Amino acid sequence: MPPLELMVLSAVDGYDETVETMRSHDEVAPYGLALVDEDDVACALGVLLDQGLVEAHGDGRVVVPAPNRDPASLRRYWFNPTEQGRQVLREGEDLLDAYWTAHPII
Repeated sequence: MPPLELMVLSAVDGYDETVETMRSHDEVAPYGLALVDEDDVACALGVLLDQGLVEAHGDGRVVVPAPNRDPASLRRYWFNPTEQGRQVLREGEDLLDAYWTAHPII
């Protein structure tokens, strides 16, 4: 699996996501972040916040300027990448593509 932070960046690209929605796999077998513990996803989000690669939103898409980093708080926020986060994601596209090609959604 690619680095967890890269997987999380990929999950929030294009959609605001929560820890729960990133790990959702509906009716298909678990794959990607659904295979990762919620606390690990929350920890990765804390790292991405510290690096300025994602931003957290509360209700009504209001940016939370200094979000709490504890796992319980991180589960309540919605996330999306910053422009810097999108750049990191573009740089990791080949790694992500190789992973998804080797592990297709079934």
